[in-house]
Amino acid sequence: MGGTNLNIYFYFILKIILLFCAIIFFSFKISLAQDTASYSSNDAKLNLGLGIGIDYGGIGIRLSALAASHVSLFIAAGYNLNGLGYNFGAAYRFTPFYQTCFYYSMMYGYNAVIIIKDASQYNKTFYGISPGIGLELHSRKRHGNFLNLELLIPLRTQEYRDYIIAVFK
Repeated sequence: MGGTNLNIYFYFILKIILLFCAIIFFSFKISLAQDTASYSSNDAKLNLGLGIGIDYGGIGIRLSALAASHVSLFIAAGYNLNGLGYNFGAAYRFTPFYQTCFYYSMMYGYNAVIIIKDASQYNKTFYGISPGIGLELHSRKRHGNFLNLELLIPLRTQEYRDYIIAVFK
């Protein structure tokens, strides 16, 4: 049980460090992105991308649709090492007409998976809310293409915490 507590603290500290780095990174990128190049957020109403992470359902695909220049809706599905993982949500885009677009997102869906080696009967997927912040880095060369970077904070349920205690007791 001591090792489990160390792992939980390690991941908590790692999240704090990543959040701190992301804030510095976003501040720097937004200050650099204030060039007057015109990027129309209305060029691509639908975006389809492959990725890895909670926001892609594990290893999966994500479809985003622009409801308005500042609002996008998304749905994702993928393999989360225990089966199908899915998510859906929305993002508010603060700077949709710049090359670097900062956004805040909120989604519901898969946000934790427990995989026990050689004891698959204990494998379980958990669902909940995950707020996040992110960046869209739009390409200067290929109009309409962009890289999406996102930091999510999964809000784990009491069911998840109870399961961790029960399984690793």
